[in-house]
Amino acid sequence: MRIIIVGAGISGLAAAIRLSELGKEKSININFNVLESSDHPGGNICTIKENGFIIEEGPDSFITSKPYGLNLCNRLGIGDEVIPTSDINRKTLIYLNGMLTPIPEGFILLAPTRIKPFIVSPILSFPGKIRAMLEIFIPRSNSGDEESLYSFIERRFGRELFENIAQPLIGGIYTSDPYKLSIKSAVPEIYNLEQRYRSVIIGMIKGHRTKIDSGARYSQFVTLKHGMSSLISSIASRIPDGSLITGQTVKNIQKNGDRWKINSTTGEEYEADGVILSTASYRSAEILNSLDKEISTELQKIIFASSAIVILAYKKEQINQSISGFGFVVPIKENLNLIACSFSSEKFKGRAPENLILTRSFVGGALNEKFLEKTDNKIISTIKNELAKILSITGEPLYTRIKRYPRSMPQYNLGHEVIINNLKNMISKHKTLKICGNSYEGIGIPDCIRSGESAAEDIVDDIMKNINSASQSEN
Repeated sequence: MRIIIVGAGISGLAAAIRLSELGKEKSININFNVLESSDHPGGNICTIKENGFIIEEGPDSFITSKPYGLNLCNRLGIGDEVIPTSDINRKTLIYLNGMLTPIPEGFILLAPTRIKPFIVSPILSFPGKIRAMLEIFIPRSNSGDEESLYSFIERRFGRELFENIAQPLIGGIYTSDPYKLSIKSAVPEIYNLEQRYRSVIIGMIKGHRTKIDSGARYSQFVTLKHGMSSLISSIASRIPDGSLITGQTVKNIQKNGDRWKINSTTGEEYEADGVILSTASYRSAEILNSLDKEISTELQKIIFASSAIVILAYKKEQINQSISGFGFVVPIKENLNLIACSFSSEKFKGRAPENLILTRSFVGGALNEKFLEKTDNKIISTIKNELAKILSITGEPLYTRIKRYPRSMPQYNLGHEVIINNLKNMISKHKTLKICGNSYEGIGIPDCIRSGESAAEDIVDDIMKNINSASQSEN
């Protein structure tokens, strides 16, 4: 059995390690190659170690409430390298009306679960708080119409909570347009609470009776002691030598009976019994265009936003604003270029020398992609000035870095669920072709791992069915 995986991001690598495991579990010979267009595996996961810093240019952690990331680390033998967030200042802040304001204790995702902290917080006006608490009396929607983040939150909690809390929190994750983002596809746990309990607040209270950090649920986030790239290098070291081939951009794939032919832009050809595409949906659309235009057209409907991360480091004495959280988010109405800023050195131990603060600022996204047309120096200068205003910083940063991510963030906009269902039906015609990655059913690392592992399991099952069917025909 031979399989080609296209793309060596975390989804493709998860598929690869799962194929290695399945070969042993099922006692079958599974040969595979992972074809990666760049010169290194890992996709957006990249750790830089420089000047005493451990810098994440991409994702800096993953959530444990979805078990796939932690399970993979344990299977790889690096479970002892997993570290939690610092137990000090586990809070998210919101930059609102010129001040950094903590999200009230007990505020989980998009809803308050504790009344007193929410009522005494300055995060909403008194009328805004009353309107938000009236959510417990709002009936569930039975219209059947798909709702945007804005429509859902405004209907249940009021416009002020949407503007001050929901938009910056979710916008910081998806870099999205909240008037287009599908609540059901992007934040299904919130959507499901309304469906199950009628009230999101009641559902939150019933579902979260134990103490949980406010806002981003930081107790559930972990990283790796030496950086997220440890996950990538661990996978690469566990798959067979020579199975990962970098510098190979796939041009198209073709089908000949039960076999596949994969053509690269440099003229190499590969044959396989199955293909897993773990590339961004728009790249998969290009690869599949000559094979199945219907699938290609559907894949192109998934929109992506571009973003960038600006990394700045300062001496602690340069920052005159108290650092009392792991980071902050910025509402659209504040008219800044900053979407969010994470204090890496406060969030995880060992990320910076003791007397320094390491920050990661997020810019661009669906609502401000034009900002990314500026030069690197201009973007860094602008964010440096905005941070200086927010954190009362004096002097210049000791370290600067910028990482751009063009067309990196899939937008789970209205209609996304229909696209996914259509794709499942269309691809089912090609039994030994699978797609996976963050374009479809979850953007987090655990979601991507699950996606890659499921693709590996499904394709092995389908190839085995073909083999068994052919064997029975011969008999």
